[in-house]
Amino acid sequence: MLGRSSDGYELARALDNLGYSPDAELVEILDEIGFLRLNICSRLEEQWVKVSGLTGPAVGSKVQFKNVDDRKDYEGEVTENKATGKSIVFCQSLGRAREGRGTHGLYINWENLQKTAHA
Repeated sequence: MLGRSSDGYELARALDNLGYSPDAELVEILDEIGFLRLNICSRLEEQWVKVSGLTGPAVGSKVQFKNVDDRKDYEGEVTENKATGKSIVFCQSLGRAREGRGTHGLYINWENLQKTAHA
């Protein structure tokens, strides 16, 4: 039932659909559980990356990736690597902002990035 959702309200709605009657207190508890779950997963990912000796693409390198929303291929630039095995990738064609307000990049797993020919 948890699936990928970490939102207490969404989880409570799923319980409601199963015939249970969640209240506001349960929604708060489910929100906390979702947060803790994400935190634990991130820590485990960090440990796995460290133990495996994995490294991401160099910051500034040009990469290609498939966008999860439209399944199309895009090119972008790695602006930061995370200890969880993900890179933040700037992609102007997806409406990202390099500076100032707005979303600066996408979090993409290292295994889903390919260096471009002109990297």
